[in-house]
Amino acid sequence: MANSANAASARCVVVGAKGSIGAFLATRLSGEGLDVTGIDISDAAPTLPATAFHADDITRPSDRTCAALSQARTVVLALSQGVLERALPQILPHLRPDCLIVETLSIKTPFRDLLDQHRPAQPVLGINPMFSGDLDPKGRPVAAVVHRSGAAISGFLSLLERWQLKVVIIEPHEHDRTMATLQSMCHAAILSFGRALCQAGVSASSIAALAPPPFRVLLSLVARMTQNHPDVYWEIQSANPYAGEARERLQASLRALDAEVSAGERERFHHELHQLKADLIEQDPRLLQTCRRIFQIVDV
Repeated sequence: MANSANAASARCVVVGAKGSIGAFLATRLSGEGLDVTGIDISDAAPTLPATAFHADDITRPSDRTCAALSQARTVVLALSQGVLERALPQILPHLRPDCLIVETLSIKTPFRDLLDQHRPAQPVLGINPMFSGDLDPKGRPVAAVVHRSGAAISGFLSLLERWQLKVVIIEPHEHDRTMATLQSMCHAAILSFGRALCQAGVSASSIAALAPPPFRVLLSLVARMTQNHPDVYWEIQSANPYAGEARERLQASLRALDAEVSAGERERFHHELHQLKADLIEQDPRLLQTCRRIFQIVDV
């Protein structure tokens, strides 16, 4: 990654530039004065300001794409795991030895295995923005995994910090264990709620008229998930080696709740709720105010 002194002359390629994170990075990098080429398999009209764009299949790159790759100092691969596995061996022969490769996968350990197989000479950084690209990044966290060290990595991380992102350096296995809870388990709970709601037989008119704030928040989360590509959520569930354990914890918790209620264990139910307060909420009292603000604005 170029430093601030020569950033204006640096060339970047963002593959997957029409996706949420790809578009975010292409736009931000262009805003830094870098010469950015966006590439995506979709040929729909691009909406990337000050960024060159062309449609191509990165698993079978055209001469135009190969030429752009060969000149790039930074290549961002905002791709799904399956596409990236097919694309990486096609990309590597065209890259400069000092070109920084940046991947944006939600799961990191399978990609580390892929790197061990192909052994690129280039520095490789993995990032996982913990937000969708259409949100203001200010103050939001991004996980960063250094797969292959190199001087360009610090420059790219400095850019993220300049955009007021909170960069958290983490090892691949720790990343995936953490994401199994923060993403796999969380998304599974939201998806399961949506599926159960579809089977509940409650009319849309009744939901609109009577749904309380917690229900509307959950339904809004389901709505949000339906707007992104399903592969994003599929990989979070299927590719993370720790996701199965996270889903089992969720299922076990629901089974335990069902058993308590079925057995009439009111005191145990009280104890579990008090334990949640002690273990989770008292560690961050701001959560109560956050929830209050959400409830005040939901559907107002």
